[in-house]
Amino acid sequence: MEQSLTVRSFCLAIAAVAAAGVAASASSSDSVSRASFAVSLRGTIDQSADYKHHTQQGECPYVYSGRWHNRLEFHSARPTRLVVTNRSGRLRFSPAEISALRGKLTTQGAGVAKAPGCETVVSNCVKRADTFRGGRTAIASRRRGVFVLVRLRYRQLMRPCGAGESLGGTKADLDLAPSRITASSLFGSSRRRIAVTGSYVSDEDLGPPEVDSGTLKTRVSWTLDFIPSNPNGPGRETRHR
Repeated sequence: MEQSLTVRSFCLAIAAVAAAGVAASASSSDSVSRASFAVSLRGTIDQSADYKHHTQQGECPYVYSGRWHNRLEFHSARPTRLVVTNRSGRLRFSPAEISALRGKLTTQGAGVAKAPGCETVVSNCVKRADTFRGGRTAIASRRRGVFVLVRLRYRQLMRPCGAGESLGGTKADLDLAPSRITASSLFGSSRRRIAVTGSYVSDEDLGPPEVDSGTLKTRVSWTLDFIPSNPNGPGRETRHR
């Protein structure tokens, strides 16, 4: 009888320890951490095209050879204050937007149309730079460890060579350049500055119906700096549920 009670007590103790472990695991899995950061964004978007297409002008079978290049440079006019929430390794941002962006769009292009026995026609776009302010882009981590900035939105700019931008299927937006980010990189670091970078390179062949042949090149790169609001490290608030 005494041995039976001893075995029973031992089994109850094991069960109690196991239950405590499960409870601790559940509490840990539901942990929520928050940190406040001052966030600044800078980057460039380059897109250029070289192309040819045939066009009939009266009796002249012209072959038009054109090219254009757009370069968009942007930066934060002032930091955006973000609260980052880490829920079991998944990140959420509030507000989910980087604002107060300024930048400059430089556009240039040229083309020449030639046909045997016909006058050569040359077209040139004067190199022009237009500035903007008040731009913004949404920020998200849709999957664990993957970090994206979406379409860069800014005031409409004049583009003297903009007609060629309809070529190809690639849009030169920031979401082309996703980055890797983990909760530990933001919440487990004592650095005063945490930099997240994204880049993208693409060469796309162009063809009918827009043009006969050509190439569209896209280059996107950006850097997002997280500066902890607490100079001694990310100010964290941790809750367990």
